[in-house]
Amino acid sequence: MSRQKKEISYDSRDYDFKEIETDERFHQTAKEFWGHFLHSVYLLFS
Repeated sequence: MSRQKKEISYDSRDYDFKEIETDERFHQTAKEFWGHFLHSVYLLFS
């Protein structure tokens, strides 16, 4: 069975959240942010 991918309109609210693919760059930058943030807090209070 071939499942056709429906075009997602970001201006419309008629879409399924499961169809939105996450961007790996967001996860990488979030990890870097929290790593730097926690390291800075550790250095600040030590």
